[in-house]
Amino acid sequence: MPKAVIYARYSSDKQTEQSIEGQLRVCYDYAKANNIHIIGEYIDRAKTGKYDDRPEFQRMINDAKTIDINYILVYKLDRFSRNRYDSAVYKHKLKEYGVKVLSACENISDSAEGIILEAVLEASAEYYSVELAEKTKRGLKESALKANSTGGTLPVGYRIENKKLVIDERTKYAPKLVFDLFNEGKSKTEICNALIDRGFLTSKGNKPKISTVDSILRNKKYMGVYHYNGIEIEGGCPAIITKEQFYKAQERLEKVGKKRGEKQVKADYLFGYNLYCGKHNERMVGRAGTSRNGTKYNYYYCSKCKKYIPKQKLEDYVIDVTAEYVLTPEKIKSISEKVVDIAKLDYDNREEINLTKQINKINSEINKATEMLITTDIDSVRKLLPEKIKAREAEKRALENQLRKLQTTVQLSPKDVEKFLLDLSERKNDDTEYRKSIANIFINSIFYFDDKIIIIYNISKDEKQPTSDDIKKLCEKLCSHSYCVGNKQQKRFF
Repeated sequence: MPKAVIYARYSSDKQTEQSIEGQLRVCYDYAKANNIHIIGEYIDRAKTGKYDDRPEFQRMINDAKTIDINYILVYKLDRFSRNRYDSAVYKHKLKEYGVKVLSACENISDSAEGIILEAVLEASAEYYSVELAEKTKRGLKESALKANSTGGTLPVGYRIENKKLVIDERTKYAPKLVFDLFNEGKSKTEICNALIDRGFLTSKGNKPKISTVDSILRNKKYMGVYHYNGIEIEGGCPAIITKEQFYKAQERLEKVGKKRGEKQVKADYLFGYNLYCGKHNERMVGRAGTSRNGTKYNYYYCSKCKKYIPKQKLEDYVIDVTAEYVLTPEKIKSISEKVVDIAKLDYDNREEINLTKQINKINSEINKATEMLITTDIDSVRKLLPEKIKAREAEKRALENQLRKLQTTVQLSPKDVEKFLLDLSERKNDDTEYRKSIANIFINSIFYFDDKIIIIYNISKDEKQPTSDDIKKLCEKLCSHSYCVGNKQQKRFF
């Protein structure tokens, strides 16, 4: 059962405490109807949604990193944020945590411009991540070519001495034990238990997991091959096991992987949250089945009318039609202009000022710590300071990345967004990322009938998105609509 938290809010000038009770009641009813388990509530009282400096809102965003939830449930999307820029930024952040924002009253997503802005932000963030990685990579490459440590978690059984990997006599038994037991045919779970019996703990003081065993088995350093990002140096570090032991383990890993792959065939359902049975207004879910001859099939399924729709056929059709309807030169130009207008209109420089202050504060702390490292004679302090400096530099890089993304968004031009959408339109239907982008950016809801498919898009000719009531009326009439694909195009599916 998917898990969710509820976020509720009221503004001091328009609403009262009773508003919270109503929001919570509707959200709990929605969760019950959709089989969602509510595990917590976040409530901001007398706080406007125009800005993001709401205590419970910020606590919820931070908690979303660590708590196990699938959704944040709100009464309406304007409870989450009235600022489309903030909405796009925070939805993108939650998406990275695997969390989606749901509205209990609206069967629709946020504004079209906000959704496309989110996609452009994501592309910008990716660009700056790559740019930053390239700069960092150049420095690390120089270290790697000398077989020096490049930072990160040390492999079990090694320690650093004069920037080089050397064998740690206290822990070298662990990788030896892992390879010996694995090559004898023991399972990874059995190997974990053997390590635990020996009192082994990871560098963070935790008990080993299957992932610990797997990372040891795949690390070439244990046979004396230093490697980093495509660079390999024979004899670049001392070996703990022989090459014969290492390659024997790789052969078994490959066999185990193939068997697991045969058992676990997992389909990616593009419309797992926004496809509905038109007859019952019931969400359709992904299902898989196997025929008598062993062939696997994937479907979308309605639990009320027991209807199965072939997954691939439906998805191909919707993606094709959407590309033809939405990704036209005229619509791309119109969308691009609206996205930029919204980004600039809703931009608030307080976040930029706040990020700059945090970066300056960290710079000051790094300078003080560096000066102390140079001048202090206390060994314990000298040992702690490099890690502290390294941690603060990592925080600084993350904040600088946020600041760049923020500044880039304000500097967006219609041409930038237009290029993004045109590049998207030129990709092929069988491109997985292309299909996901089309589904996430443009498609709001899909209603499937026996003789018709109605697609609600996140763009419209009007300034107003359709409400939940609009959609229900539309489905009842089964007629063409400015938000629907025409009947002539729909016939291709049937």
